[in-house]
Amino acid sequence: MLRFKMLFKVTLKDMRENMKNKQISLVMILLPATFTIMIPLLLIVLPLKLMSHEDLLEAGMLVPGLEGAEAYLVYNWNTIILPFFVMVPLAITMSISSDSWAGEKERRTAESLLLLPLTDEELFLAKVLASLIPGLVITWACGITLTIIIDITMYPYLGYAFLPNASWLFHQLVLTPILAFFSIFINVWISYRSKDTKSAQQMGGLVFLVFIGFLVGGFLGVITLLTYVITLILGIIDIIFIYISPKVFSRERIMINT
Repeated sequence: MLRFKMLFKVTLKDMRENMKNKQISLVMILLPATFTIMIPLLLIVLPLKLMSHEDLLEAGMLVPGLEGAEAYLVYNWNTIILPFFVMVPLAITMSISSDSWAGEKERRTAESLLLLPLTDEELFLAKVLASLIPGLVITWACGITLTIIIDITMYPYLGYAFLPNASWLFHQLVLTPILAFFSIFINVWISYRSKDTKSAQQMGGLVFLVFIGFLVGGFLGVITLLTYVITLILGIIDIIFIYISPKVFSRERIMINT
């Protein structure tokens, strides 16, 4: 049976150390600010303020069946804002989890951590939670902020709240946790086998192939279908990771690589 009290002590310790890490802190601050505030401001808020009535009529040609500001919003939402927002859970969890074991080795603290009275399974789960909790909290906070910005900006044009809609709720409540788990499991394993954080981050960057898939889907106009397909595939991969990862995690392996 898992001893959650001791497990969470390790999780909280890691979260405090992550907050002191300048590189991780910058990712946790700058990335959300960019994709939650700057991109909507530059793509939606400012252009709509500067558009003339004729410009809005032309914008209606972007999405068949929609007109003016609504067409402009839907086009930019599906092709740029939504695909780029996928970067938030991926990048935050990658920056934290790639430091999980590789950082301990660099700081020479891995040995003391391995001597704690925790099972291998509990130790592995503690590292996963140290990345998952801040990753989800920050992503959901960004989602709420983005919802407020879009709705305040677009309500005068649309007469209704554009967000949250069904696809946005699915993105936040289903896709985000699945993306976070995927990024964490990949990067914890890479960090577990790496000797330093830099090499762990270089290998862990492979998770951004998922982002490229969303970006391509956005420009091809199949972002909704692609979201469901990727969610299903990554969900299956996550279930496999959840089942096998704690079973093959080994203190001895870390001691050898330290």
